[in-house]
Amino acid sequence: MKLSIRAKLVAILFVASALPLLVGIVSVEFLGFSEFKRNKGQLYQASATHYANGLSQLADNRIQSLADWTTLSGLPDEIAKSPTITAQRAEFLEQNWGYYFESKLSPRSTSPELKTILDNKVARQLKAFRKRNHLFAEIFVTDSKGYLLAATN
Repeated sequence: MKLSIRAKLVAILFVASALPLLVGIVSVEFLGFSEFKRNKGQLYQASATHYANGLSQLADNRIQSLADWTTLSGLPDEIAKSPTITAQRAEFLEQNWGYYFESKLSPRSTSPELKTILDNKVARQLKAFRKRNHLFAEIFVTDSKGYLLAATN
């Protein structure tokens, strides 16, 4: 079967135009999509870094306001006046801490052990501060050995 010159010319023009088009489509599909994903990834990384920096700055500002407030309110003096906790007492509280919160609906907050931590002058001052600064979910105060002296709840 012999093709005419016209058919050969049409076939050559078709291949000459279709081949670059196919190569372009394939390269855009594979290379362009990976470049798109890389660019989007960089954009999301930059956004995440920006948000993390904003949250860090917000937390730093709030922690600085807590530090300023504790210095101005005389709280360090109150903490220094707190009775010292012996290692045996701290160990007892640590071993029995789960007992006070067995029931999530009604913690045994009436126990004397919890009252000494949750209802003292330092804890009341911290609760007042926490009402004005909602960023703090819970504030704990410990002595120099790490024994719990006061908590907001």
